[in-house]
Amino acid sequence: MAFLYRRKGRDGKFMPTWWACIERPNMAPLRESTHTDNKQLADKWLTTKKQELWKERELGIKPDVLFKDFIPVFIAQRAKQKECKGRTLEQYQQQLDWWASQFKGKHLREITQTLIVDTIRQRESVNKNASLNRYLAALRGLLRLAHGQHQIIAAVPTFFMYEEPKGRVRYLKPWEIVRLLDALPPHLRDMAEFSLATGLRKSNVKGLRWSEVDIAGKRVTIEGIKMKNGEPLALPLSQTALDVLIKQIGKHSDAVFTYQGKPVNWIGQRTWKNALEKAGIENFRWHDLRHTWATMLIQAGVPAKTLQVLGAWETPAMVDKYAHQDTDSLRPYAEVVDGIFGRTPKPDAHQSAHQQKNGNREEVAEIV
Repeated sequence: MAFLYRRKGRDGKFMPTWWACIERPNMAPLRESTHTDNKQLADKWLTTKKQELWKERELGIKPDVLFKDFIPVFIAQRAKQKECKGRTLEQYQQQLDWWASQFKGKHLREITQTLIVDTIRQRESVNKNASLNRYLAALRGLLRLAHGQHQIIAAVPTFFMYEEPKGRVRYLKPWEIVRLLDALPPHLRDMAEFSLATGLRKSNVKGLRWSEVDIAGKRVTIEGIKMKNGEPLALPLSQTALDVLIKQIGKHSDAVFTYQGKPVNWIGQRTWKNALEKAGIENFRWHDLRHTWATMLIQAGVPAKTLQVLGAWETPAMVDKYAHQDTDSLRPYAEVVDGIFGRTPKPDAHQSAHQQKNGNREEVAEIV
């Protein structure tokens, strides 16, 4: 049984919009607005809805859904997942909103491989391959949810991702760190040294507040909304990091790092480039300080799992991306066989000469 009706308002009068009531076997009646005050259109809506319910009940065919109407379902599902909170969730929303602007009036079943390819090509002149792949990944995730959990579509179209360049490997040697810190103006030197001592991202260092700092407890605690992975971070501090923080006490009541009495809001590219030129360092970005921190720790023998937690990375693969071994750091492990064969490793003449040329590494370690 199915019928149309109008609801009464607070004034006791019937409101113009027609509503539908459809009884279902072994289920509560479905009550839903037809979104129209036209009786003929409401009748058509009711007929269509009854057909959809019959197909779903008898044939297992679920009603089609507009692409834009399924986005909130996908976002809600992703919000429940630890790895998709905070800024990442906002990125999903922004990317899917763009797809929705291209798929106006399209139902999920109408999203084909050809349509996807033709649509993403519109962004090729705007985004690099890595960004294009993020857009495609968001769409693929939505369609997989519609297919797997909700069974709205019969299959997920095949996705062809763009080729991305291999990860960039750039970090500083200890003696290069000393040269860079010496070349930076005092306020940026402190920020760079703190970055090298903690591995925190530039945004977290710039935005660090005294309310997040516990000098006595030797830690900083950053809320999830400020972290890339959306999870709060409680980071223990080394003495090097503490010394940098202690230098900032009294400069500002709220912000930790300041310039001329005001919080640091941005880092001038010209100042950064001038410091690199003065230090004789090429092809190095601020974010590479994080690569350098991770590499120093992994080469010093810090376990990869521990480094993953300290760096607030979601997967071990991110540790591999940031932390790099070199020949010297791997040498002690390779020389394990010497003990088995009763041999003693000989001093590395090249390494000794290199240390004499660039200074004592133990002294450098105390600085950084």
